[in-house]
Parts: sequence; structure tokens; C-alpha cells
Amino acid sequence: MVRQLLPREHGAYAQLAFPLLSGLLLGKPAASAVGFAATAILFFLAHEPVAILLGIRGARLNRELAGIARRRAHLLVSGGLLSGLAALFTAPPEAKLLAVIPLVLLAALAFFIFTKNVKTLAAEVIIAGCFASMHLPVGYVSGVRSVLLGGPALIWFVCFVGGILSVHAIKRRRLGHRGWMEHAAVAMSGGTLFFAMALAFSKTGYQLIGRAALIPAAVLFGVNLLRVHPRSLKIIGWSLVAANTAALIVLIGAAR
Repeated sequence: MVRQLLPREHGAYAQLAFPLLSGLLLGKPAASAVGFAATAILFFLAHEPVAILLGIRGARLNRELAGIARRRAHLLVSGGLLSGLAALFTAPPEAKLLAVIPLVLLAALAFFIFTKNVKTLAAEVIIAGCFASMHLPVGYVSGVRSVLLGGPALIWFVCFVGGILSVHAIKRRRLGHRGWMEHAAVAMSGGTLFFAMALAFSKTGYQLIGRAALIPAAVLFGVNLLRVHPRSLKIIGWSLVAANTAALIVLIGAAR
């Protein structure tokens, strides 16, 4: 029963983890940074109980788990609101402004949740933006500045969206639909790899961002270029996690 109340979208765990880890590990976390991170985690965990209550997971689960899902949703949402308010109260003004970005995206996502359209491409891109932008307030109150503040958020967002497009393209290909999604996935991953290489070897001050993005960009481009079979989706997912971990290690190494 507990597992049924946990988020089912396994890729979302990684999308949540990497921005929070980069925000916390690239600097020296303050209490408000932990508060922002806790807020993101609690709202993330609240999604599944809310989905059950809205009937997104089907009538049977709604009927069987409505009581415990309602209690779990109230607990998690209340905890998220309290930790979020505490973080905002103790954070500097700049961090409060940066926190507006994920808040606005969360508000936009609420529309897709309550209309039961979370599985659409638009909703998944908003989710990616919401997760990636959490690096900004968490990182700022941890003392992260300059390229290490905006750069990782951009890396995570581009890599997350690239992964989303790749998975959608693979699923559509399995159904015999080949069209703009497949071309968009190849174009985005190829373009990301090109710009990552250009930045990595440039003298603009953004070499670090290019170097960190190289591995996930190369993995995504390879997945799209080789037109990986749908049966390998789990392998693709873990490959992207490994690539993003490598990017995080590069960023942490530069911060130290």
C-alpha cells in the first residue's frame, strides 16, 4: 500500500534529485536551502496521493485508497507549505525572487494535474522546468553565485527536456508513428551536444558549463541517433542518470 502512494514516474526522482543536489553541494547549505529542498521533496511526494484522489490512477485505487491518500496528501502539502514559508521567511530577497520561478511553474502544472493531462509533452516540460529551477533558490542561499548559479539549472533543464523528447519519440516509434517528435529529439540532442562542445573549448568563461553538459548531451544524441528499441527504456534511463551524475561531479569539482 505504501508503494502505491509513492510517485510512479521513476525519471522524476532523478529530475528532482539533481537540481537539489547541485544547489546544496556546490555551496555551503544554509537552513533556508534545506527548507527549499524539503518543500520540493514534500510537494513531489504529495503528487501520487493527489493523483489517486483525482481518479487519475483509476476508479479502483480511488475507491480503495481514498482515505489514506487524503490523509497523506494533507500531511505532505501542509508540511511543504510550512517548510516553504519558513525558507522564504529566512531567505535573502534575491533568493525569494528566484523562488518565484519554480512557484509560477508549479502553479501552471496544477492546471494540468487537475485537468488530468500530466502525461502530455507540455506538462512534462513544465515539470522539468519546475525541478531544474529549484537549483536557483537552493543554490543562492547556499552561497552559489555567477556561472555555478544559472549554469546548472540550464544544464538540468535542457537535459531533462532532451530526455523527455527522446522517450516520447521512442514510444511513438513503437506505435508506428514517425514524425516531428523524432526529428525534434535528434535536433535538440545534436544541437545541445554542439553547443556543449563549443562552450567547453571556448574562452568565454562558460567552459565549465560546456564540459559538464558534454556527457549527458552525448548520451542523448547517441540514443536518438541509434534509434534505441523501446525495450531498452530502462537502460536509457539509468544511462541518463549516470551521465547526469558525471555532470554533477564536474560541477562539484569546479566548485571545490
